[in-house]
Amino acid sequence: MKKVDKNNMINMILLIAGVICIITGIIIDFRLMRIRGLKDIHIWAGYIMAMGMIIHVVYHKMWITNMLSRVGISKKE
Repeated sequence: MKKVDKNNMINMILLIAGVICIITGIIIDFRLMRIRGLKDIHIWAGYIMAMGMIIHVVYHKMWITNMLSRVGISKKE
C-alpha cells in the first residue's frame, strides 16, 4: 500500500471516529434519545480515535521533527 493511501486511511478512521464521538456525545449530554449501548459506542469510538491519533503522530514523526527544527525546537541544539 502506498504511503498516501495509508495516510488517507488513517485520516478517514480519525474522521469517522471523531464524528461518531461528537454525535454520540451530544445525544448523551442533551439526553436527546435513549439508545441502549450508546455510551459504549461513544467510549469505543474514543478509543479508536485515540489509537488513530497515536498512529498518525508516529506515522508523521519525521514531518513533526522537521517542523520543530524549523521553528528552533530541536534536539540538535
